Amino acid sequence: MKKSFWFVISAISLVVLPGNLFAAVTDWHDPGGCGDCSATGWTDPWNACDGVDNDWATVPIYDPPSGPSTNECFYNFGFTFPDNSTIDGIEIAVYCKPGSSSGFLTSVFRLAWATCPECITCNCNGLYCVQKNENTQMTMNWSWYITPGGSTDKWDRTSWTPSELSDTNFRLAIQSTTEDQTVLVDSVKVRVYYTPPPTPSATILVWN
Repeated sequence: MKKSFWFVISAISLVVLPGNLFAAVTDWHDPGGCGDCSATGWTDPWNACDGVDNDWATVPIYDPPSGPSTNECFYNFGFTFPDNSTIDGIEIAVYCKPGSSSGFLTSVFRLAWATCPECITCNCNGLYCVQKNENTQMTMNWSWYITPGGSTDKWDRTSWTPSELSDTNFRLAIQSTTEDQTVLVDSVKVRVYYTPPPTPSATILVWN
């Protein structure tokens, strides 16, 4: 007795999956180094480079033009991104407290994206440098985070490139403009929001 065999051939469908376009954010990065912006400046500024540990850098009272410098420059944050990533925003977190009494702490934050004397020495005259001013009400014996920037904040620039955030180019300068007391800083951190380039599309064969 012969057996008959029937073969059913399924149609083939092509499904194309788009590449990944999801936004991402780096971890908070501590600076790998800091340097005084003049002969005088912060006391023990490296205490602000190693996370929150209750070891404080001291920022002098702002007293221009003859008083000590209140600038400090931070660098070597170690950012890396996939090639052709889009930078969406930059955020800073400074953990600090007033040195002697409650009141307003005023400060200036500057970002530099190219190695140039004006930015490394913390003089922001618009050359490779942008800034934000902050005015924060603080209470004695309480520590606070000051967080300028954000997920979509490009700091008044149209765009940033990953290379501008490299250790070779990127600098963060912080200046206290508080005139009635010192400021204590325990931690300085930066994180970057970005969109990686799309991954190659995938084609899948589906048997119906």
